[in-house]
Amino acid sequence: MEIQESLSEKVAKLFGTIEKGAKDIKEAIQENSNESYDLKSINKKEKLLDFSRIEDDVKKIYKDLQKKGDTVLGSHLILDDTNNLMEINIYTQKNGETSQTSIKAEVQRITNIPSHVRDELKNSGRVELNLKF
Repeated sequence: MEIQESLSEKVAKLFGTIEKGAKDIKEAIQENSNESYDLKSINKKEKLLDFSRIEDDVKKIYKDLQKKGDTVLGSHLILDDTNNLMEINIYTQKNGETSQTSIKAEVQRITNIPSHVRDELKNSGRVELNLKF
């Protein structure tokens, strides 16, 4: 004898599945995006970026990710003058899956910036650099 589920039981199961899926997606995004890193290159109070310290920050993030078992594939720096934003995207691989970690910070001023980067930022309002270490 087969017992049929009532419509309300089916709807409850469906909502449970949707809720669990949404929770799993949220956790995956939080784990790999906008992680909290103490960037030494940013003075958060003054929203000042010391360009010469970015390399040290990214190397430290690399080490942190590698400690978690990730293999670092590369990284990308975006300076967006229009939105007063600095973004570092680091691409990693773990267990055959590729993911991206994004670190964003509001920036009003930049010091120690190379002239070619400063010129491009002035001309186009945005600079994208591949970081290689």
